[in-house]
Amino acid sequence: MKRSTKIWIAVAAAAVAVFVGVLLLFIKFLNPPAEPSAPPALAGQAVPILPDKIDFTKRYDLICNGMGSGPSGSGVLQYHNCRILGFTGAGSKSEDSLSSRYDSDTFDKWIVLELPDKRHAFLPPNAIAAFEETGIPAAKNIAAKSTGAGTPP
Repeated sequence: MKRSTKIWIAVAAAAVAVFVGVLLLFIKFLNPPAEPSAPPALAGQAVPILPDKIDFTKRYDLICNGMGSGPSGSGVLQYHNCRILGFTGAGSKSEDSLSSRYDSDTFDKWIVLELPDKRHAFLPPNAIAAFEETGIPAAKNIAAKSTGAGTPP
């Protein structure tokens, strides 16, 4: 092999190496590593993140803001011993349903509850202020006092 051919091969290899290096740096700066987010804090202490999930087989007591009586629905409405079934969606509409008479998205993604008597209740997406497992008496009292709501006797 001639000396000039060897020089051209070396120059080409160096050019490819430089190109790959620049490309890798460019990719690194486009996708910087994610910075770890600081854990939430309460009273200056880190709060542990629990791996809890909502158990949809259990029954819950729900507190809903802005849905009760009062000016502009500003009261608090409580649902007791309910099961959260899921959300409404585009596949749940029918030709003669209430949702077909309004904008197609009006009743999408509403929360569907099963009440204790097996009827269904439908809540707007942001209606639930808090919920807790049914059957925890101390928590019921705290929720009623903190929201100013009382349960009827």
